[in-house]
Amino acid sequence: MDNKEILEEVLQWHNGTESSEITALIVNDYLNGEIVKTDARVNGRTISFYFNIIDGERVDMARNLPEDVKTYCTVTRDCILENPTTEENYRRVKEKIDSFIPCSGF
Repeated sequence: MDNKEILEEVLQWHNGTESSEITALIVNDYLNGEIVKTDARVNGRTISFYFNIIDGERVDMARNLPEDVKTYCTVTRDCILENPTTEENYRRVKEKIDSFIPCSGF
């Protein structure tokens, strides 16, 4: 099993417990690429969705992105982690995942 398969397995456990920005950050840690954001209307509310672009391919491991998304913008890790709650949740999840998959450089 390669790192991408292990990461997907761990994120399936994680799926639904955190927001898509946490998942996009974790995917970026291991698979690089870009983190992107889009806004969509869901049940009358505007909700932000985060996902990754890796080697030109859309990767949504949180599996919550509406299929019809056509516009999005690249965001930085620093921008996402400016929110203290997001940073705390990211660090907590990353620590758990790092116990399965070592990640150098982050």
